[in-house]
Amino acid sequence: MKKKLLSLALALVMVLAILPTAAFAADSDFTIENGVLTKYNGKGGAVTIPDSVTSIGNGAFEDCVGLTSITIPNSVTSIGNGAFVGCSGLTSVTIPNSVTSIGERVLVGCTGLTEIQVETGNQNYTSVDGVLFTKDMKTIVAYPGGKKGAYAIPNSVTIIKKHTFQACTGLTSITIPNSVTFIEEFAFAYCRGLTSVTIPSSVTVIGRVAFINCTGLTSVTIPNSVTYIGDLVFSECTGLTSVTIPSSATRIGAGTFGGCEGLKDVYYGGNEAQWNVIRDDFGGHSFRNGLTNATIHYNSTGPSTQPTTPDKPAKDAAHASAQTVTVDGKPVEFQMYALKDANGNDTNYIKLRDMAYVLNGTKAQFNVGYDAQNKTITADTGIAYKKNGTEMTATFGGADKEYVKTTLTIQLDGKPVQLEAITLTDSTGGGYNYCKVRDLGQLLNFNVKWDGGVVIETNKPYGG
Repeated sequence: MKKKLLSLALALVMVLAILPTAAFAADSDFTIENGVLTKYNGKGGAVTIPDSVTSIGNGAFEDCVGLTSITIPNSVTSIGNGAFVGCSGLTSVTIPNSVTSIGERVLVGCTGLTEIQVETGNQNYTSVDGVLFTKDMKTIVAYPGGKKGAYAIPNSVTIIKKHTFQACTGLTSITIPNSVTFIEEFAFAYCRGLTSVTIPSSVTVIGRVAFINCTGLTSVTIPNSVTYIGDLVFSECTGLTSVTIPSSATRIGAGTFGGCEGLKDVYYGGNEAQWNVIRDDFGGHSFRNGLTNATIHYNSTGPSTQPTTPDKPAKDAAHASAQTVTVDGKPVEFQMYALKDANGNDTNYIKLRDMAYVLNGTKAQFNVGYDAQNKTITADTGIAYKKNGTEMTATFGGADKEYVKTTLTIQLDGKPVQLEAITLTDSTGGGYNYCKVRDLGQLLNFNVKWDGGVVIETNKPYGG
C-alpha cells in the first residue's frame, strides 16, 4: 500500500511539474495584447494560432523562415500589414471565413508558397487557382511567391493591389486584361524573372515603383490611356532597352528610369515641345536624368515606326521568291520576297494585307486595318477582310530590292504583338512591310509547311 501511494505521489508530482512548463512554452511563443497577436516568438514549423486571437498584428511573423504552415482560427477578423512577410519556408496558408480585412505585403517574400486558400464561407475574399482576390473579383490582392510561369489576370479585375506580385521571381510573363484601370504601388516590384508584360489601354495610372528591378524586361509599351506614371516605376530595370511613351502621359515621376543604363530608345507619341513640358517637378529628381544614353524618337508609336537603318544597305537584297504556294490545296500567286539564311535556304516574307486577302472566307480569316489616331496597324481574327485595292499588286514588278530589317507592332485583337519584318521602299519613298509566312501562321494559328513549295492549311493549327 505504501508503495502504491508513493507511486501515485510521484506520478502527481511529475504531472504538476510538466504542466507549468507546457503553459510557459505556449505563452512564450506568442505575444498577445487585448486579442492582438503582436509577435510570434517561436522557432516555426507547423503553428496554430490560439483561439483567443482576434487580430494578427503588423509584421507578427516577419522573417520567420522556419514557419512551414499556419493555422488561423475563426476568431481572427483582420490580418495586418506584412504579417507573414519574409516567411520563405511557409508552404501552406488558409484564410478563414471570419477574416474581413487583409493588409498590405502580408505574404511578400513567401517564396515557398505556391497557393493561397480561402474558406468558402468568407464574405470578403476568395481564392482562384491559388491566387487571392476580393470576393467580387475586382481586386487582385496577393499572388503566391513560389508560383512559377506565366499568369493571366481574370477579366473581372479592375485594380492590381499594392505589392500583389512583389518579389514573385518565378513569374515569367503577365497578361493584364482590359478591365484593369489602376496598377498600384510596388505591384510587380522585384519580379526579376518577368520577361513580358502587356499593359492594356484601359490603364490610366501606373503607381510608383510598380516595376522596379524587373531585370528581365527588355521593352515596355505604355498605352495612350495612361496619364500618370509614378516615381521609380521602371528604375533598376537593367535589361530595358526600349520604352514607348504616349503623348497622354503628362506626369512622369522622379527616377522612373533611374539605373536603366541599357535604355537606348524612347519612342514618344508627341513632339519635342510636348516632351519638354511633361511635369516632373515632384519627387526631387527629373525622370529625364535616367535617359542620358537614350535617343528620343518624337511622333512615334513604337519601334515599327522608327526602323533602324543600317549604316549601309544590306549586303544581299531581298529577292522575289519563285516558290509555289498552295492554300488549302489551291495554287495562289503571291508576290513574296525571300532572304537567304547562313545555309543558303530561303525565308519567305509576304505583305500582311495579301495574306488577309487570300485567307478570307477560311477558318483563319482576319481583317487588317489602320488606326490613324494611334498610327497603329490592327488585325482582328475571325472577321472577314475588307479590301482597299492594294492587295496582290506587284508593287516592285518582281525585281530584287534592298531591305531594312525592322520590328512591326500590330494590335492583334486589341493586344500588341511584335513581328520580325523587312521594309522595302519604292521609287516614291513609300514603304511596304513584309512579314515571315511562318510567323503569321503561328500568330494566327494556321499550318505552314514545305512540300516542294509553301503549303498553307487553314483547317489545321500551326505545327499540326
